Amino acid sequence: LAWLAILLVSSVLLVLVAGLVAYQYRVELLNDVLGRIVAPYEVEVEEFDFERLGQARIRGVTLTPRFSDRAVPLAYLDEVELTYDLATLRRSRQLSTIRIERPAVHLDEKLFDAFRIERRRRPAAKPAKAFDLSLFAFFTDSLEIIDGRLLLDLPWHPPVTADWEFRSGPLAFDRTGLTRSPLELTLG
Repeated sequence: LAWLAILLVSSVLLVLVAGLVAYQYRVELLNDVLGRIVAPYEVEVEEFDFERLGQARIRGVTLTPRFSDRAVPLAYLDEVELTYDLATLRRSRQLSTIRIERPAVHLDEKLFDAFRIERRRRPAAKPAKAFDLSLFAFFTDSLEIIDGRLLLDLPWHPPVTADWEFRSGPLAFDRTGLTRSPLELTLG
């Protein structure tokens, strides 16, 4: 009876350790992919939930450009839903779908100044032979942005506020650089 108890406890511990290692691996993969997408920004997240395999929800995402002294962030994303296939995520670092709900984007002069400062701090790049647009293909199925809000506040232009939505199928490019599927942007 004692040997049975020891065998049972060690089996449970082995399963727990294997589950913890698999969970940590999934966390690191998602972190790597998301880190590449938001690399030029400082990111704050209120809540991150990815208990279900193949799906992650991020709530309260604030994006501010690096090297920025802006009091107002570039964007606040109310909710981001990501789906992924673990094998594809492991192989190509691509998500399946990205769905962003209620993003609020604020464009002003300080934003453009921040990107100018960042460009000056980077070392001069060697001239590229060709720019591969597939670098923007962080997903394999679709990108959807719904109920977006845009505020354009520039000193040389009256303030502009607009509602917007965006939908895209997979980002696949042909040899000319054109996408194979249409992109849809709706401004209101």
